[in-house]
Amino acid sequence: MDASSSPDMPMPVDAGAPALDAGPDASLADVSVSDAAVASGVYDFTAVATGTLTSQVVAAAWHPSGRYALILPESNKVYRYTPSDDSLAEVGALGTTIFWQAIAFTPDGAYAVLASSAFAQPNGRLFRWNDADSSIVSGSGATDSQYVAVGYASDGTRGVLLGQSSSMTTLWNMNLDGTRGPYSLRTPRQASPLDARRSRG
Repeated sequence: MDASSSPDMPMPVDAGAPALDAGPDASLADVSVSDAAVASGVYDFTAVATGTLTSQVVAAAWHPSGRYALILPESNKVYRYTPSDDSLAEVGALGTTIFWQAIAFTPDGAYAVLASSAFAQPNGRLFRWNDADSSIVSGSGATDSQYVAVGYASDGTRGVLLGQSSSMTTLWNMNLDGTRGPYSLRTPRQASPLDARRSRG
């Protein structure tokens, strides 16, 4: 079997085809994407020097103003990327038992909610980034669920936080100040292969 027909080998770009990109993967064939899958507009992509960010990134979110983004590696630290000077700086260290899961800014950008979990046990803890003074404070915790997702509605009226344990899925309301409200839904769930991976850490 030659390299052009092997599924494990990159396919060369047809020399007569129009160039679609000029990046480091320019010699590889681009995958077709339907127009419905990508919103129209102009996109800028920037390669960021990682500096002290050496572990895998699990979540990131842009401030609504676009001034900066917060980036969460697997555990402990929080980084801020500022596109105006192309800088990446560590802005928080919360401890080696903090395993990040998700991040979302409140609609007004005053706060960001950082959701974490302890993989060895069903404990979740929220942290809140304050845009005004770049501080991070600990928020609500859960002793029966790992926090796995957080988000706010695009109309700015409400937010949700998802927690899971081996037996239960819980959905909490999120306040617009980045604090957790009461839960709105609690339902039994079946264990999945992902739970086994999480328990192994």
